[in-house]
Amino acid sequence: MSANSWHDFRDRASQKPARIVLADGMDERVVAAAADAKRQNIADPVLIGSRQIISPLWKRHFKSDDAPVIDPGTLNAQEQDRYTTELRSIHKFKTLTLEEARARIQDPLVFGCLYTKGKQADGFIGGATRTTGDTLKAVFSIIGLAPHTSTLFGFFLIEPRHPSKGQSF
Repeated sequence: MSANSWHDFRDRASQKPARIVLADGMDERVVAAAADAKRQNIADPVLIGSRQIISPLWKRHFKSDDAPVIDPGTLNAQEQDRYTTELRSIHKFKTLTLEEARARIQDPLVFGCLYTKGKQADGFIGGATRTTGDTLKAVFSIIGLAPHTSTLFGFFLIEPRHPSKGQSF
């Protein structure tokens, strides 16, 4: 991707920032990346995890007290019921008891996938603190592939801090 293409991507992204769920929201690297994306207006991040852990990290990187956090541990009864019902409606999780399903939605990967599947977010990112296997298992079993899609595609994007003019990646 050329430097110009990268800037075009950023321009298009800033036209309508996507709401992106970050399952590894308690990792400082993820919080820093989320703050960068928010500052550059290329994404509207949602960090999954403990507000007590994430808020100070967010303030360090974004200089704002209003961290975009969803803590599965603080869901009210109605929200817990909604997510456990959604999880138990998925074939792989039909045999879970209510208590088992409530425990599973505490996992940021599971919760993030359910949040995305419920169209509350435009995209999901995970795997900074968990294995690729754990991340893919959650994505495949909860979100799945788009209709008429048979291949999963993923990638890493590494951007230099100060790309030189005309540099190709």
